[in-house]
Amino acid sequence: MKAHLYHLLEHPYVIMNMQYNQHTKTSIARHSQVLGTDELFEYLDKYDLELDPHFDGILGRHSRKPFSRFLSADNSHLVSDESIDLLSKLLRYDHQERLTALEAQAHPYFMPIREAEAAKSADVAGTVEESAET
Repeated sequence: MKAHLYHLLEHPYVIMNMQYNQHTKTSIARHSQVLGTDELFEYLDKYDLELDPHFDGILGRHSRKPFSRFLSADNSHLVSDESIDLLSKLLRYDHQERLTALEAQAHPYFMPIREAEAAKSADVAGTVEESAET
């Protein structure tokens, strides 16, 4: 599913492309089951886009599912509030609402990585400074 979401979100032109294959149609239908069809149709209306008739009858109507719905006892220890927030800000139909790469990097989810990198840089700077003094 992750690869399907990537394909749709990174390549939104497939929605308008006239040459659909079964994989693309199935992918878009699956994405709409999670992200919701109302938001898909709002996106299409906002940018005056039309969904290809191939999708008539396969999309259905779906409400957006909260990502917390996909948590279970087996995977909940791998998920934080920050990860859910980041995911919800990345998985948007509308490219104008989706985080950019720089905005995603600045998200609190990546704070531990930024702090570790800062500490590592400070350690290297301290080592270089000590070497220069000797």
